[in-house]
Amino acid sequence: MVAIRDEFSLWSPGSCAPEVLERVFAAPCTLNTWQFAEKHIILSEQASPTNPGPYDANVAPHTKFFQECLDDPAIHQLTLKKNSQGGFTQGVLNKIVRHVAVDPVNILYVIDSLQEAKRIARTRLKPMLETCALTRQVIEEDDKNELQTLTFYLRDMAIFFAGGGSIGAVANKPIALGIVDEADKIPRMTGNHTHVVEEVKARFKTIENFKLIVLSAPNEEIDITTSEYKKGSRHKLFCPCPHCGEFQELVPERVIFSHCKNAAGEYDRERVKRETYYSCIRAGSKECPDGKIYDHHKRGMVLRAEWRATNPNAEPGHISIESSDLFSLFPGAKLGLIALDIIESQHNPLVKKAKWSNRFGREWKTTRAVITHEEIHALRGDYTRGTLPPNCGRLVYLPICSDVQGDVRKWIRAGFNRKGECFVVDYGASLAYEDLITEADVPVPDPTGGDPWLSREGGIDEGFETMKVRSFCIRSGHRFFPFKGRGGIQIRTLVSASETPHEGEMINVYHFNDDEFKRALYIDRIRDLAKIKAGKSHTPRLWLPKDIDADFIAELCAERLVPVTTPWGFTKHVWEKTGTNDFGDALKLLFVLWFIAAPEILAALDAEEKAATGKAA
Repeated sequence: MVAIRDEFSLWSPGSCAPEVLERVFAAPCTLNTWQFAEKHIILSEQASPTNPGPYDANVAPHTKFFQECLDDPAIHQLTLKKNSQGGFTQGVLNKIVRHVAVDPVNILYVIDSLQEAKRIARTRLKPMLETCALTRQVIEEDDKNELQTLTFYLRDMAIFFAGGGSIGAVANKPIALGIVDEADKIPRMTGNHTHVVEEVKARFKTIENFKLIVLSAPNEEIDITTSEYKKGSRHKLFCPCPHCGEFQELVPERVIFSHCKNAAGEYDRERVKRETYYSCIRAGSKECPDGKIYDHHKRGMVLRAEWRATNPNAEPGHISIESSDLFSLFPGAKLGLIALDIIESQHNPLVKKAKWSNRFGREWKTTRAVITHEEIHALRGDYTRGTLPPNCGRLVYLPICSDVQGDVRKWIRAGFNRKGECFVVDYGASLAYEDLITEADVPVPDPTGGDPWLSREGGIDEGFETMKVRSFCIRSGHRFFPFKGRGGIQIRTLVSASETPHEGEMINVYHFNDDEFKRALYIDRIRDLAKIKAGKSHTPRLWLPKDIDADFIAELCAERLVPVTTPWGFTKHVWEKTGTNDFGDALKLLFVLWFIAAPEILAALDAEEKAATGKAA
């Protein structure tokens, strides 16, 4: 960043390079953003590892429409539900460089954290400004002028970067372009209740020709990005089939890989990568008898594609866009890789939520969840407590988890098979922590005739007994692990681990997103059981013994997800507890433990089976 120059030094011929004078007195630029970028912008390997060098709009041709909208004075807001392989952030940076070169205005760039703000400013934008001939003489920096926000003070303009959602430091600045990136990761904290998007709108709406850009991988349908998207034009990309020419929206449900299975009925991942295709909506008809669309077809489809508005009652001047990896030409968006992500998400609703957001720009739709006694009864299988059903498949993991409430430690033991199905073996209540080890060592007969199972690992929700739980975990020889659930804006990841000193030893404490794992249990596995049975959901099933008692059933019905309207008019879903829910919390913790352990367990099984196959051959 450079110090702001006075009027004389800015206009003095002796102090300005010829390139700057040419920029000041040149006619208005007739190139739109992506055309300007192709002519003037060079991407470094750090900024664009897969496509360094001169910017090429045809690397991501689906972003041309978005970049053209950035230049349209009739459009005051662009909202984008973006995918991970989209190229749209690059389009925004192209727009900023164009402003610096030929149309200086003050710009605000807000993203979810100060660290990300620094990365965008230093790693991506700064190298672009330094390598562009029209901006090289404009951009200078002074690292001493960096406080809570990063600011590039340039000739005739300034670029303000803010992290964490606060725009207080620039609230009184005249801004012509406002950008809110990763909007759904920014909590509603600013001003106690508003979102930074709403704050930007309120503070800058009186500025003539102000333009707002909101972009994010969407989270919940009630979050800001999807809420804003619904107000706009809801543009979607319609691509022509390479065989029949039918224009259609590309959706994940038509990605076909079911034929890529081995003799055991499991997906052959190498075949999935090679043989996955997309099925045209007219596949099998006389107009399109084959209908198989492969990666080599995508470029021609996207170059001929059309962005179409789907909202006939959009806000005037508000273009909103939904993007997807299905029409991205980046290497990481190949159909086989997309299929592998879909397969991974079939057995884990938490993973599915993340994949659907990042891959397809789709938000997660949350509805009311009130669990009934009948829904719990429907989970029962043909086996009794202390045993496993004969048809449970190959068991791979049998942990025990406990929830601490006062003087009682309620616990549940459950087995997981390779598919991720969960079979509750037994449950109970203990008064002492050491009783959990006794319960863990009760042998569970293997239905296939193998050695009995013991619970060699376990988890405990610390609750309000943090020190006692951690001391016990150390006494158990680190056989048990402490867990702590957090909700709302307190945690942005599903599970995170922190190594913490306790009683002279280091102990891993696991923090998990309580809201998300509640959804995975109560909605995806209990409420949606009928969908699982009908094959409409690939979430692994939860099984309960047929002799569960009334107290256990009541505790699994004690939590419910309901929509609540806040005092400021926002609708959000919150979990309410209507009674004791200790067994529900212990069961939820089992899914957290499986989420952590499953990747390592399944990778070891794959390696074991691959070695056995090679030895047999």
